[in-house]
Amino acid sequence: MRKFLLTLLALLAVMAVKAQVINEYDVFWDGRIRFVATEVDETTGAAHLEGYDIDNNYYQFNLKAGNGKGQYVLNAQGYIPFLRAEGGWKVDYISEQGITFMAFKNPQDRIVSVITLMDEDNVMSIVDVYLNGITADEYPVSEMLNTYLMDGQYLARFSPEELREMKAQLQDMPDLSFKGKINMQLIETELEINPNQRLKPLMSREEFMARIESGEFGEGDYVGDGDYIEEDDGIAQKDADFDEYVEVEVSNEREFILALGSNRLVRIADGVTLNLSSILNDQDFFWDNRHTNWMDGDMEEYHDGAVWIFSEEVYDGRQLTLYNVHNLTIEGGNGSQIVVQPRYACVFNLYRSTEIKFRNLTMGHTDEGYCMGAVIGSKYFHGMYVENCDLYGCGTYGIYAENTSLIEMTNSVIRDCSEGIMWLNDDYNCSFTNCDFYDNKSGVSAYDTPELKFNNCRFFRNLGELFNVHRKVMLDACEMWQPDDSRGTENVLSYEEVDYIWNNDRGENEQRREGVGPQNK
Repeated sequence: MRKFLLTLLALLAVMAVKAQVINEYDVFWDGRIRFVATEVDETTGAAHLEGYDIDNNYYQFNLKAGNGKGQYVLNAQGYIPFLRAEGGWKVDYISEQGITFMAFKNPQDRIVSVITLMDEDNVMSIVDVYLNGITADEYPVSEMLNTYLMDGQYLARFSPEELREMKAQLQDMPDLSFKGKINMQLIETELEINPNQRLKPLMSREEFMARIESGEFGEGDYVGDGDYIEEDDGIAQKDADFDEYVEVEVSNEREFILALGSNRLVRIADGVTLNLSSILNDQDFFWDNRHTNWMDGDMEEYHDGAVWIFSEEVYDGRQLTLYNVHNLTIEGGNGSQIVVQPRYACVFNLYRSTEIKFRNLTMGHTDEGYCMGAVIGSKYFHGMYVENCDLYGCGTYGIYAENTSLIEMTNSVIRDCSEGIMWLNDDYNCSFTNCDFYDNKSGVSAYDTPELKFNNCRFFRNLGELFNVHRKVMLDACEMWQPDDSRGTENVLSYEEVDYIWNNDRGENEQRREGVGPQNK
């Protein structure tokens, strides 16, 4: 616990606020992300800002003009976590006491976050504490509270107890400055948010200065504390911003959730069945661990640059959602399985992530009956690889993918699904090789999905129409047991230079091919 000095300084009186106008190519900093105003409409005053952090995670937001000069409105729908603001909230662009910044305000007119204009004349923000070599020992936090405009990234270094002490110090000051009043509001916001939605601490000044001198920060550096490893029951947890590839073996649900993240291989021990529902309902667990989080509602409006392993609410329970995860492999040993109980939950929901591989796993739902959750669901996703896997119902579909590019499924099975084999919408480059699809309520549904290919696949004992597709499908060396009157939209199938076989019954006596699905090693 830091010990704050109680000495107070005589400070400047509050001056009148001067409104500013955003100009094209203005650069802003929020302690973590470098934003650039890439588009400014001189007629309407609307502005588009976008930026990256050091991990090349992309962020953007739009502003529309408000009622006066320097007044804007956040033009969005829902909550934007990296701004801590919702669409329709006011944004004031202010220049005062040597600093120019945007202030995002909630409906109660409290400032919830700030981003600072970065130019040579813009001073007296917390950035100057680093650039000018000021440390907490040389200049106590109790004094900086009323002289430097702070941001969420800087405040992230303090515990809730320390934040409450800082707030008390500000309350005891007889004459708060302009910056002190804003810092009070930012501290109040920091105290109210979910602990797992707080940002990482700032890096040390030495690292900050080294990156400034190298020019790295000027390109949009992420101001964080770098790699972090925490040992928890033998499971190495590491932040997402690292290069080293980590391999972890797990044998229970708790270890599995803690092991998930970017740049790693998570191997499930032989013979282990993970029932994820046993841990997904533990709210304290998801709030208490790094990179795990608890979501009431859905992910549709969630935008954040951090990696999160979510327990996400669905109609009849909770599902596992991987958010902003990259380069993850989940591999099963002999007889490894992953199951969930809620019928509205996906076993895995992949959201705004890339390059996730599933190997040698059996995955499905424990309960039969009416279902709304797929086995694997994806949205705004790139790079799903499924190899030697068995995906079974009562999931609605084995794969349910929207706005997804590059799906490769090999030597795998989709069976017993309550709606159909797969549902694809606005996807691209999806291929299925050496797979068996059987005992599903219907077949393949695909909308606005070009480059859909099946090679050496077998379809049998499926009800309903086998194909409901809007683009041509390439069939190569496939065997399809399906009556003539339920083949579906076969007119859009590609018959040119392909080799496939239609059988005019449902293949009641057909069996899964030996060696297709999870393998014993």
